Amino acid sequence: MPTTERLRLRGWRDEDLKPFAALCADPRVMRWVGRGEPQDRAQAEASLQAIRDHWMRHGFGLWAAEERASRELAGFVGLARLDGSRDVEIGWRLRRGAWGRGLATEGALAAREHAFGELGLARLVALVHPENAASIRVVGKLGMTFERERVSRHGTPVRVYALEAGAS
Repeated sequence: MPTTERLRLRGWRDEDLKPFAALCADPRVMRWVGRGEPQDRAQAEASLQAIRDHWMRHGFGLWAAEERASRELAGFVGLARLDGSRDVEIGWRLRRGAWGRGLATEGALAAREHAFGELGLARLVALVHPENAASIRVVGKLGMTFERERVSRHGTPVRVYALEAGAS
């Protein structure tokens, strides 16, 4: 599993549920996720189970992103196959205390390298709400370019950014 300068990207543990549920309950963290609403503990538990199920089905997915220095769960970063599509999305979600330090970019760069290296993927996409300036900066640092606008499965507007293998 990838390790970066400040992050350990690892599999999920049962003890991750409590900090993951706290992250998902934060309205500011969830502002650009899904319908933009925080999740209660049951919803967060279902989300975490979906992440684990994705790993079982596809052999890749969203890693738990643990800060190496503190061993605290910062959030997640990794890859997910988009529903009803052949596209693989690169994504991240971090608790507020991990914002503004470049951790999303650091983790996403490791996920990009894993996607194009070990997994041999030809293309990655990122779905970003048009007003999410922080994530737009991250996709730019990944070398992704704007492809199109669409409506998410939750009915919210998103921009699709894409990157072909070898283009980064």
